[in-house]
Amino acid sequence: MFNAHLYSDRASYVQCTLVSGGSLDLEPQMGPKLRPASTTFIPTSDGPPQSVIVVNGLMYDAESLAAESPNAPTSARLRLSMSRTRVAYRQWVNAGDVEIHQQILVAFDISASLRTTSFNISDSMSINVNVPRVPRAPNAPYYTPLQEPAAGTALAKQSEGKAVPKIFQPITIRGVTFPNRIWVAPMDMYSSDNGAPTAWHMAHIGGLVTRGAGLTMMEAASVLPNGRISPEDAGLWNDEQMAGYKKIVEFAHSQNQKIGIQIAHAGRKASTRAAWLQSHDFGVGYLVSEEEGGWPNDIIAPTAEAWSAKLGNPRELTVAEIADVVDAWKQAARRAVEAGFDVIELHVRSVIPKDIPLFYRISATEYLEEVAPNEPQWRIEDTVKFAAILAEHGVDLIDLSSGGNSEKQKVRRGHLYQVPFAEAVKKAHSDKIMVGAVGGIVNGKDAEGILVEKKADVVLVGRNFLKNPATVTQFAEDLGVDFFQSIQYEWPFFFQRGDSILRRAQNVTSLKAL
Repeated sequence: MFNAHLYSDRASYVQCTLVSGGSLDLEPQMGPKLRPASTTFIPTSDGPPQSVIVVNGLMYDAESLAAESPNAPTSARLRLSMSRTRVAYRQWVNAGDVEIHQQILVAFDISASLRTTSFNISDSMSINVNVPRVPRAPNAPYYTPLQEPAAGTALAKQSEGKAVPKIFQPITIRGVTFPNRIWVAPMDMYSSDNGAPTAWHMAHIGGLVTRGAGLTMMEAASVLPNGRISPEDAGLWNDEQMAGYKKIVEFAHSQNQKIGIQIAHAGRKASTRAAWLQSHDFGVGYLVSEEEGGWPNDIIAPTAEAWSAKLGNPRELTVAEIADVVDAWKQAARRAVEAGFDVIELHVRSVIPKDIPLFYRISATEYLEEVAPNEPQWRIEDTVKFAAILAEHGVDLIDLSSGGNSEKQKVRRGHLYQVPFAEAVKKAHSDKIMVGAVGGIVNGKDAEGILVEKKADVVLVGRNFLKNPATVTQFAEDLGVDFFQSIQYEWPFFFQRGDSILRRAQNVTSLKAL
């Protein structure tokens, strides 16, 4: 009997005992997490040696498992793991194909940065241990580890047998599955270069998509140059702008994450200064002149009515211009699809493939009920009616915020003050359209309560992600949820939460052939 141990710098190992002929081959793929396991080859009294795999005291006949494998009868792909620390890096192991040479393959901790290790056992036979890297993400032009399961995915079996909270349960829309219901809301950053995203957007969005949100929405992209709020707004009005978006989408997908984009037109609120300038009193005014890159004489709107005295005077759209704007929306949606986005918010279904979810963002009310009760205005009752129409036209989810359409508005802000708007639509049309709630959602208990009380299907969080990119982790800690983080961000917490590996191990009770 030959025994061999391989310890890494993080004391993560699998003890393998070689009794008789047989082999195990490690493949560069990943699977669920298990406790440290042992692999044993036991000879039979007569006939050829029999390969047996022992995990947590359970014995499995490798040849029997091989028969259940897609590659039967020559191999069986078994799930095996090898860590006592918080993260048990997952490896696929092939069992079967009994060979003459006695070989033993020892699992290892990826963080030890091992590649090939050789050592001798008692009969002087040399045994080579080939240690591959974590498999690379598919379709990425550079190496980045495969994130499987995706960051943000809750463990199926929680500690102490608790159920997975609603907010961490997956949701599927048109065949697209989001691992949880904590989503990054679209937030204008006013940092684009003539409408095109830059390296700043890659850093900004890239940082968010690695933190486990179920969906990350990019900021509003204008369908026309004069449809931007500011000269620094994002856009999708020409094909040249697509290159930057494609890089961001490619990175998001390399992390096994979902990403969407909002398409917009500023209307009468166009050619204004970026919000980060408006929020300071520089004495320069809100309207951006032509000399500064604005278009104060080319602001368009349904009527020639200014949003406020601080902004420019729009001209009323002609019938021909309306058709041009409609076409611009279609072309922007086409570019979003070609860029690879998983979700598109605010457009017409006819130009979007049926397998891509379509969302619609709307201000649920203009907040004029108190200050101008007799003026024509948009109320929550109108939004409820409109939601049914949107559903009939192929919209899958309505993203409900409020205000911003009138300078006269009187907003009564407070704790979760916009959630009742989502609740009204959800109550009226829960069987027709999904609903997203927004505004002041800063902890996991509030987010979970919104879903449990059936006020919405998902929550979209903005400012809290800017304040704390680890919002998903924060919400998980608020609710006591065990979940997967990205490989790179998970390992530093090995020793702070070493008990986590035991909870993760409970998610897999036995080895199964694939």
